[in-house]
Amino acid sequence: MLIRYTPEDTVRSQFENVIQAAAAAVEAGADIISVADTTGYMVPGTSRSMYDYISRLIEELDKRDLHPKIAVHCHNDRGLALANALDAYRAGASIIDAAALGLGERAGIVDLAQLLAVLTIDYNENRWNLSKLVELYDLVSKHSGIPIPLIILSPERMHSHIALEYTHTRLL
Repeated sequence: MLIRYTPEDTVRSQFENVIQAAAAAVEAGADIISVADTTGYMVPGTSRSMYDYISRLIEELDKRDLHPKIAVHCHNDRGLALANALDAYRAGASIIDAAALGLGERAGIVDLAQLLAVLTIDYNENRWNLSKLVELYDLVSKHSGIPIPLIILSPERMHSHIALEYTHTRLL
């Protein structure tokens, strides 16, 4: 069994408090520290960078000789969940919460298909059977009543482009 500890609204809490709580959780047996961007507060390339936050968190825990896995839970309130999740991954997070269709509270969380497409194509991570994504999205869409948006469901579609299709959809 793995134990995961998530300080609520992590990124808007005082950083030193997060470190103290995370360290205590790991010392008590937690295997995973999850960083929650509960309201989509983080913005890549700014003073509220998820990359900087995760890097700093890992560094501070390392100083205490604590080495939990790091997870992130990014909300999409401002459309930055995927960008923030990728920032966290680059900084050393090994777990990213994601959902089919990005379903979650309010604006949702990281979309699973988009995340897997980027990790597969741009980061050469080839651990997943992407052939099941279409079936999964059809099932989730059917039962949630939420239509599947025009997103990339396979790496093959990522680099396909036909200008006529774009022109046609723009004219509709």
